[in-house]
Amino acid sequence: MVALSLLLACAPRGTGTVPETDASTDDTSGGGDTSVPTRPLAGPTDAVRGLDDLWCDTDGVAGSWTRDGVPVPSEGGGISALDTRAGGVFVCTVPGHDPVTLEPRLAGTNLLIVLVDDVGREQVAAFGGTHGPPTPAIDGLAARGIRFSRAWTPPLCSPTRATLATGRHPSRTGIGDLVLLHAGSSMSSEEVTLGAALHAADTPWSTAWIGKWHLNRGDEPDHPLRLGFDRFVGTSANLDTISDPVATPRPDGLGYARWERNDGGNLSIVEGWVTDRTVEDALSAARTLPEPWAIVVAFHGVHKPWDLPPGAPVPADDYERVDEMLVDLDRAIGDLVAGLDEDTTIALLSDNGSAGEVAEEPYAQLQAKGSLQEGGIRVPMLIAGPLVREPGAISRGLVQSADLYDTALAMAGLDAATVDERLGVVPRERDSVSLLPYLSDPDRPSLRDTVFTERFWPNEPLRPWIRWVTIRDDRYKLVRTWSVASAEPGWLLFDLGDDVTEGQELLSNQPDASALAAQERLTAELERLDASFAADPVGR
Repeated sequence: MVALSLLLACAPRGTGTVPETDASTDDTSGGGDTSVPTRPLAGPTDAVRGLDDLWCDTDGVAGSWTRDGVPVPSEGGGISALDTRAGGVFVCTVPGHDPVTLEPRLAGTNLLIVLVDDVGREQVAAFGGTHGPPTPAIDGLAARGIRFSRAWTPPLCSPTRATLATGRHPSRTGIGDLVLLHAGSSMSSEEVTLGAALHAADTPWSTAWIGKWHLNRGDEPDHPLRLGFDRFVGTSANLDTISDPVATPRPDGLGYARWERNDGGNLSIVEGWVTDRTVEDALSAARTLPEPWAIVVAFHGVHKPWDLPPGAPVPADDYERVDEMLVDLDRAIGDLVAGLDEDTTIALLSDNGSAGEVAEEPYAQLQAKGSLQEGGIRVPMLIAGPLVREPGAISRGLVQSADLYDTALAMAGLDAATVDERLGVVPRERDSVSLLPYLSDPDRPSLRDTVFTERFWPNEPLRPWIRWVTIRDDRYKLVRTWSVASAEPGWLLFDLGDDVTEGQELLSNQPDASALAAQERLTAELERLDASFAADPVGR
């Protein structure tokens, strides 16, 4: 499990719905309002499990807590949001005052995860991009959400989908490169996906994956259902492929307007703009699945083939063609959001950076999708909705695509150990940390010390031919490259900070003591992760 810096960052007084002051104090002096506002002893009174830090103090005196009658460790009278997700009755006691009882509630909101394809940060204005077209729907979500400025994914489609679905690094799932319909193998059925895990909640959640899956062989078209999702409608892989490699005649003109539709394992060639069909299928799931639900909507835009949307002007080059596709994708996201209840929590992220052919400054072709450089792995990511306390804020926390798994579990009042126990499966390591605490306090210290990602080929993590890994902390980024042709691994170190590109490589340029210490620290963490991967109990 990734080492966590479980730093207690108590929310400012007044976090949540409880007011900082109580203006209802009566003035009985007869000489005007000279009442002294008072603050509650403990709060917030409407705390959400896994979202809000709890506080208990008055006049500089920190209180103590019990949960269901059992003492709970606290720091300065505070309990981290990470420690409230399981719920219970919390009682705050300060000497000389009556105890205060709080019972944090579940989030009470459905969850929609929007996954877009090959959309780099440089294409989206809300994430500092200066090259893409207007994206009003994404901008609107950013304005009422929290943006994560240092979010990582694996550098390719299939590994990112596997991390999102399982909360586990590629070396645990065995998916380090693209899953092909006609070669290799599907992601293991032993994985506990988001689709299955949420069934373990006290009130079981309905789950669906709509759109592109890209984690199965062609002979397992019902793969998402086998892995626990209640509904799957979309495509097994990219739009220019079909599941049967010997189909005769092979369909012509496959793409965004003609494609192989997979409806719960039933395959057919259909016509119609796939982006619109994805929205229709997602809204149908949202209307018909019992609540609460979690739905992943995985759009194809803006992945190849770069087909022009209906009515789009003829572009001058591939850059303009992708711009038109992004305009269409943003329009579809707007249609999707408009069709949902306003109390839906919405997460949005890209599966990797831009395709190299259309990557733009500050990235370039070899710094984009497929690479471990920032242009390949640092992606647009946000969460919007009623749980966000400071709309429009930006978090500098180190986060990754796998974290949306634990975020969903926290919304359901679950943790990973409870899921494994209730589902009766072999306990396994996960690499996911809930993002809910950032929604109440985007300025809190990072809940992780480090963030990690990787790429390897073939999809056999213990026997790869090539393997590239990278890890970063708040400032430094370490890259290790290896192949069967290498006598020794290669190492790169960068002073990254808040930069969106790597800059100068340090190890070949007389690194200072701080850089060398970072190399040692990050190397040790890589070794710990490798040992954990090798010992993982789940078959791959």
